[in-house]
Amino acid sequence: MCLNFTAVPELKSVVGEENVDALIATYKGGNETCKEELQKCFTGLMTREDEHVKTNLETLVKKLETQGEALETFVKKLETQGKVRRNDVSL
Repeated sequence: MCLNFTAVPELKSVVGEENVDALIATYKGGNETCKEELQKCFTGLMTREDEHVKTNLETLVKKLETQGEALETFVKKLETQGKVRRNDVSL
């Protein structure tokens, strides 16, 4: 779980660096459930300014597009199935 924040800095940015740091510290401290810290991460994401989330999402999508055709194909498949829209924050 914590590796996702390292591998995807855009995710860390929209969740909130302070929330992620607390989550990682708690997890490394032996508490694998981290319920309180996960709640703070979720709250951080849901209360982040739309423009901040949109900007980071666009950056992530561009990064994924350059990392291979398979990822782009996956995003396009989700779009055609109506599960996501490219500029949708829920992506």
